[in-house]
Amino acid sequence: MAIGSAIERGRMVYVYDEKGRQLCSKALGSDGCLMGYTGTSFSIRKGKMVYVYDEKGHQLSSKIA
Repeated sequence: MAIGSAIERGRMVYVYDEKGRQLCSKALGSDGCLMGYTGTSFSIRKGKMVYVYDEKGHQLSSKIA
């Protein structure tokens, strides 16, 4: 499934497909924020780190921001 949207609500990020079905969700923690998303991944910044996840919420990579 491709990512259609990723929305930050409170301390969570919710990821949806093109038909609006939820694919996954991720907790942001106290200092996290959604950085952006593509059709295949989304990025969350937590402190000094940026984490990239696939549409199922599996971590693909991490990098110091």
